[in-house]
Amino acid sequence: MISASISVVVRFSAIMMVILPFVAPARAQSLPNKIPETAAEWEVECAAGKAISCQIAGNLHYGGLGVPKNAALAMPLYERACALGENIGCFNAGHGYVDGEGVAKDAAKALRLFENGCDLNLAVGCVEAGKIYRDGLGVAKDKAKAKLLFRRAVAIDPDFPVAKKALSSVK
Repeated sequence: MISASISVVVRFSAIMMVILPFVAPARAQSLPNKIPETAAEWEVECAAGKAISCQIAGNLHYGGLGVPKNAALAMPLYERACALGENIGCFNAGHGYVDGEGVAKDAAKALRLFENGCDLNLAVGCVEAGKIYRDGLGVAKDKAKAKLLFRRAVAIDPDFPVAKKALSSVK
């Protein structure tokens, strides 16, 4: 039992070493003073309004890192992260609704979440919202809106090949 707990802490610490350097300085201020070690601790920080903590707690539940794998627990954490301004939370929640992971499939809700991510300058959020319009998934096909979103993705990240490819897919 102790070795299993140590293994989880080591994996979690390794994850944090990967995650933390990529936290934008503007979002770094939303991190807690002491880095939580368990999903429950991240959830407390999330409840206190720390968007990045909601995102990380969602990742732990979604991936089964230190807790049983459970997309249904991850989804409200991702949605809260999005509501608090964490663009990756919008993206992750959007995919949950597209794929029906932890929630019922809902293309309209996924679209709103992807558009929120796009509004928060996440290029891939723009791409995913554009795909929904391009392909008419739960909405009327609208190639003009799709193209606008793909262009916005390229404007946000000119080196993002997925955005360029998506833009070239709409004539």
